[in-house]
Amino acid sequence: MKFGLDLFGHNKIIFSLLILGLGCAVFLGGFNFRKTNQVTAAANCPDGFVAVGDFCISRQSSGSGEWSEAVEQCSSEAGGNARLCTASELREGCGSVTGSFGGSWIDDFTQAPYEAPGEGGGDPGEPSGETRAVFLVDCDRFESFLAEEERSFYCCRNL
Repeated sequence: MKFGLDLFGHNKIIFSLLILGLGCAVFLGGFNFRKTNQVTAAANCPDGFVAVGDFCISRQSSGSGEWSEAVEQCSSEAGGNARLCTASELREGCGSVTGSFGGSWIDDFTQAPYEAPGEGGGDPGEPSGETRAVFLVDCDRFESFLAEEERSFYCCRNL
């Protein structure tokens, strides 16, 4: 009966399996099976626009004009996919524009004929024929101006 280590017999197989197991552990240890790679797609904003949330806003004022001209000009920008920004878009994107924010006409407030106060104060009088639209003066303050006034505006588009 033979006792002891036989490196060239039965124990050689065990030793080989041990080395093979260590090699596999080292190889597989280089992989992190729990880690997932998250790929973030770049925002697809056209030239002159910057991504803000789920929309793009023009980096600079898109121009100056009456409210209706602003709506028309924005609808022709970015391959016909832009529009005059809404109030919430302007407030969210206000800090993303290049230079100082000079205000903008807003698309989501319906313009309506302005009614001057009636004589004796308080009660609305007859419509004056002046159409007013809302303008974001700075990042937090809205004002109503005559829609025919020339004012700056920013265009937005969805991503």
